[in-house]
Amino acid sequence: MMKSIQGYNALESNLLFKVCFFDKKKHAAECVLDIEDIGKYIELINKSKLVVFNVKEEDKNVLMNVLSNLTILRKHYSPIVEVGDSKVFFFPQLNYGDIYLLKTLFQQKYVNEAISVNLGTNASVE
Repeated sequence: MMKSIQGYNALESNLLFKVCFFDKKKHAAECVLDIEDIGKYIELINKSKLVVFNVKEEDKNVLMNVLSNLTILRKHYSPIVEVGDSKVFFFPQLNYGDIYLLKTLFQQKYVNEAISVNLGTNASVE
């Protein structure tokens, strides 16, 4: 499946970021990944309730493209929440009906941060 993701955009190597996987109410796993390693973790991403990415601001667009393409390949448009300059929250189990609730919850939690909720490449709630 990673070859399909790479087919959508040119991935740059050496884009390292910290990833935390959450399952139901617990912290399932934590690791530091290169952007090209996401393909190895697709099954874990799909099974997780929440995946949190800590990424440099200049690398966030590449990560957003990869996650958007992953939702397209899965044919399940899961919410992707951008918070501030360095955090991206991905909810693989949720769908488009949850975006306004997520937007409200994140606005309450991160009062002074810019928040954007995305579904794939075309739909977003600012």
